[in-house]
Amino acid sequence: MKKSTLTLALITAGLVSSPTFAQSKDSDGWVGVYGLYYNTDDSKPIPTATLNDGIGLGVEAGFRFDQNWAGRISASQLDISGTRNEFDDDGIMLGVDLMYFFDHLYLFGGVYDQDIGEGYEMLGYGMGKHWTITDNLSFIGELAAYRDIDESLYDYSVKLGVSYSFGGSPSSAAPTPAPAPAPAPAPAPTTVADSDNDGVADSKDECMNTPAGDEVNASGCTVLVEKDVSIQIRILFAHDSAVIEDTASTEIVELVEFLRRYGQTDALIEGHASAPGTDAYNKDLSLRRANALKDLLMNEYNIKPSRLDTVGYGEERLLDKSNTRAANRINRRIEVKISETVEVPK
Repeated sequence: MKKSTLTLALITAGLVSSPTFAQSKDSDGWVGVYGLYYNTDDSKPIPTATLNDGIGLGVEAGFRFDQNWAGRISASQLDISGTRNEFDDDGIMLGVDLMYFFDHLYLFGGVYDQDIGEGYEMLGYGMGKHWTITDNLSFIGELAAYRDIDESLYDYSVKLGVSYSFGGSPSSAAPTPAPAPAPAPAPAPTTVADSDNDGVADSKDECMNTPAGDEVNASGCTVLVEKDVSIQIRILFAHDSAVIEDTASTEIVELVEFLRRYGQTDALIEGHASAPGTDAYNKDLSLRRANALKDLLMNEYNIKPSRLDTVGYGEERLLDKSNTRAANRINRRIEVKISETVEVPK
């Protein structure tokens, strides 16, 4: 036979005798049978171009070097039609391939010796896939192209077959071992709800929304102590007026803050007038002045009206009785005095 046959024989012998293949008991190998549709180059053989296409049957044997690399030998009996019936021909095609698997899909390339009337040395390459049917049985599908080494001739084939794997895992790529399960995470620390951050869990807190910074007892309520508290303010008015000119004066802001801080306290707003005028008029004017502050505290600062009382003293409680311009000025006023013992946060 031609030197190509000798080349195939030497390659096949080298593969079969390799240490990897020698481990037949532990290696992953397969054998298969297949059918071919084979299409020859339009110019084959040169110069008569009398071959067309045909069919074939074949067997193959393969083995894996590792998870990805494998080797394969094959032998096919081809029956090729001629361009005219008298030119039909048949023959043998032998091949040795190196294969690379991507799981079930693979690529391959190798050398082939074909004897169809004439001998041809060819390089073959292509791609295929093994579809697993059972643990050992697979369906084979493959597309291949062949190039004649001496002549610019190209053949093509489509292969369908079945394979049987032995000696280990199926002919498909060995599965990657599943990674060891990650250790279970440490249990998250139990979070106890404490909405007002007073150190007492909501489930035991009898006083929700305790002001920040207050000392609390085991029930989450502010610890209270008795304290004497007091405030005194004075607001002056223009002549014959009950209008508060500065509704955000320091005195008014301090009074509002006191009433908000000590919610148990009540305020008595006293209205006063200067000496000029009749007693009845001054009484009414002083009461209107006291009510002006009450309305301001209710409407602009949201102090409850139940905590505010008013009284008008007219000219009964003059601070200065000299009846001068300066005396009249300080007598036109309202006063608020609060002095109580209350419970406050400790």
